[in-house]
Amino acid sequence: MRVTVSPAGRTEEFLRRLAVLSRESQFTRQGFPKPVTGARLILDFADTGHAAVPPLPVQRGLAKGILAVAGLWREYVFVDEWEVAAPASAVFDALADTRTYPDWWQPVYLEVESDGPPALGTVSHQHFKGRLPYHLRTRSRITRLEPDHVVEAEVDGDLRGHGVWTVTPTDAGAHIRFEWTVHADRRLLRLLTPVMRPALRANHAWAIARAIDGLEPYLSRRESRRSFISLPSV
Repeated sequence: MRVTVSPAGRTEEFLRRLAVLSRESQFTRQGFPKPVTGARLILDFADTGHAAVPPLPVQRGLAKGILAVAGLWREYVFVDEWEVAAPASAVFDALADTRTYPDWWQPVYLEVESDGPPALGTVSHQHFKGRLPYHLRTRSRITRLEPDHVVEAEVDGDLRGHGVWTVTPTDAGAHIRFEWTVHADRRLLRLLTPVMRPALRANHAWAIARAIDGLEPYLSRRESRRSFISLPSV
């Protein structure tokens, strides 16, 4: 059989996409794309090539339906920002060192264990809860660390994703930005995600409010202790 493709259209782009999907293990053992992957291929490349049956309009309709259902279990994306009347370096130190969380992020963080101070590769284990009646356990590993400015970590366990703390100095202290992108991997949360997404978002908002309430007083107390310790003896 001889096949001539003229013009090539988007064939090369399509083949490159297949190569990427193969590296990401997006095909079944039988060589077929997984449902969500296949749906995206249909919608992105039907003009380049598609299965002979069923008719293309039916394929497109099925693809949209698959993506709509998959979207019910999409990741959670949270972005929170607030101001703290404390030096940016002190704010960063508290945010980067998860061992401090039970001291100021109360009653959310119950226990944190870490293999050392903040550094690239540092791993810590967290036990925390929100307002809803369940507890979560996660493991985080620092993947990016820019002293006094940015700390980023990958997270797995009951939640899977990554978080980024960014601290920016201001005239009054520091501005905090927290970006939290996660999938709910705990079985119960995964099952409830389609119907409880608003409640889970409200739960996150409640937890962040506790961070806002607790961080500045904690930093103030810590600075007061340091000032007291540094006083010269008489």
